[in-house]
Amino acid sequence: MKRRGGLAAWAAVGPMALGVLASGCGDGGAGSGLRSEVRDSAGIVIVENQAPPADLSPLWTLAEAPALDIGVLEGEDTYQLFQVRDARRLDDGRILVANGGSQEVRVFDAAGVFLTAFGQAGDGPGEFRYVASLEILPGDSILVWDRSHSRLSVFGPAFEFARSFSLAGTETAPRAQFLDLLGDGRIVGGGTVTPDMSALPPTGVSRFDVTRTVHDLSGAVTADLGTHPGAERFIRAGGGTISVWVSPMYRTAVALGWRGDVVIATNDAYRFQVYGPDGTLTRVVRMDHPPVPVTDADRSAYVETQVRDLDDERARAVRADLADVTWPDTHPAYGTVLVDALDRLWVEDYRRPGDDSAPTWTVFDPDGRVLGKVGTPAGLVIHEIGADYVLGRAPDDLDVEHVQLWEVR
Repeated sequence: MKRRGGLAAWAAVGPMALGVLASGCGDGGAGSGLRSEVRDSAGIVIVENQAPPADLSPLWTLAEAPALDIGVLEGEDTYQLFQVRDARRLDDGRILVANGGSQEVRVFDAAGVFLTAFGQAGDGPGEFRYVASLEILPGDSILVWDRSHSRLSVFGPAFEFARSFSLAGTETAPRAQFLDLLGDGRIVGGGTVTPDMSALPPTGVSRFDVTRTVHDLSGAVTADLGTHPGAERFIRAGGGTISVWVSPMYRTAVALGWRGDVVIATNDAYRFQVYGPDGTLTRVVRMDHPPVPVTDADRSAYVETQVRDLDDERARAVRADLADVTWPDTHPAYGTVLVDALDRLWVEDYRRPGDDSAPTWTVFDPDGRVLGKVGTPAGLVIHEIGADYVLGRAPDDLDVEHVQLWEVR
């Protein structure tokens, strides 16, 4: 029941097969085409993977249609979803939806019938200004991250407010943000290292360093995982204003829990560093991935995605803003990174700007050995992957938001 990370395309959802293409470990078995090598380097486990062939046969499929679909264009307010930012499934089948439009968490039964809601817009205990993500704590308590307040709130199994707390920062990054939850209830956090503003280019690509930390459920730091590169941003300064552009071709940063450890990476390369909860580097997982050059067609496609829904005047302004953006020479190595309920790592294959096709993912076993490829429906932004389901949000043809549960066969 994990998720974190990068970029996702939005498109209409239709029936789509989900397949894990082949499986195996070590040499993958005769004829599988999967190859992994595991070795030790000064006490650190190194897992080297060859990229799986693209023509392997699927072992898993999704049902023909979602088993559960929550969301309407017209009807009761409780079923009208807006700015859904997260969703979780409890063990009894109830669905929790973080609805950003109302700054509350809505609760639906296993059939999608609205039951109750908790939280509301505000600054008081149990209230939110930017409900960003949900996690299920041991004992079925609910952890809600309010990004605006930099505050975590705990609600009991009956959705009653219990307490709130913030994550302690470090000397170099005083303000820590929630990133993920480890299986035992510890928290992965991080913050941006305070930059030297005088050293920033007035216009250009900047990349601030970030800290990565482990916290207990009081917010105290229990392990410092060090400083790492953060995400890239294009910053334009002038005329008394600063504007920031984030392109899908820029590098992003990853930090999430995996098997009780913490994965830290950037998608500069297909490489994941795995740290134990005490801050020790224990494993490095790699996969072959030759760099893919950024072309003029890629740059043009990105600009078109930014102006497609704008009027002519605004589109001209955006095109002018993007005319002097600095683009990278090569594309990122991958997109979103998730961990499922069985501790398999799902890494989304990077899609070039303008590519609205159905996502594909490379799946690794809990030890970091490649298992194969997975396909998921176009437009489905995944929030949680269970042992036998995928839960996420998707728009319909009218851009109405839905939360859908797809059964995995």
